[in-house]
Amino acid sequence: PMFDHYCPYIANTVGGANYAKFVAFIVAGLFGVAAAAAAALQHLLYVKKTSVIGWLMVVVWVPITLMALLMNQYHATLILKNLTTNEDINRHRYAYLRDDHGKFANPFSKGPFGNCMECCRRGGEVTADPYCHSKQHEAIAKAEEKRSRELHAMPPYENDDEALSTNDEKAALYSNNA
Repeated sequence: PMFDHYCPYIANTVGGANYAKFVAFIVAGLFGVAAAAAAALQHLLYVKKTSVIGWLMVVVWVPITLMALLMNQYHATLILKNLTTNEDINRHRYAYLRDDHGKFANPFSKGPFGNCMECCRRGGEVTADPYCHSKQHEAIAKAEEKRSRELHAMPPYENDDEALSTNDEKAALYSNNA
């Protein structure tokens, strides 16, 4: 199963099966709070500039609208990068999110358009096979491990006796230094 984050606003975990619905929810929430802020501003501008309730509504709804806008922007960025909230916050913990030089690299990214398409169909994929993303991760991890072994492979020996003597020499060197 694909875990994204626990959301206290909906009191539920958000993941592969319900992430698109969560995004639709926060987009709708943005429109709702923006409409409330616009209505409060409109009331102050066209009805009564000295309305205490109007000013109170502006003071409350404008910052909430800005927070909702930032939340939507953050999740749009995650979708474009094909990351979960968990991966973004804990990217320093996950070796698969770094390249050979230690810089951020997402092996699951399919480009912005491909990532958006995956986000849209992710719910159906996870419903059909809850472990589909785990299988993708395993396949990428195996490919990375194979690539790493090939990069760091020792040159082949002419015969096994040479390999043995070299390993014996290394063992003797380490035991002498210990």
